[in-house]
Amino acid sequence: MLSFRVAFWETRILCQVIVLFYVIYVLG
Repeated sequence: MLSFRVAFWETRILCQVIVLFYVIYVLG
């Protein structure tokens, strides 16, 4: 259960980073 929660947070952070880079790419 703990490993699942860690994987969930890693996936969420990864998605946020991808969205952030996408926004910078579009606005830049």
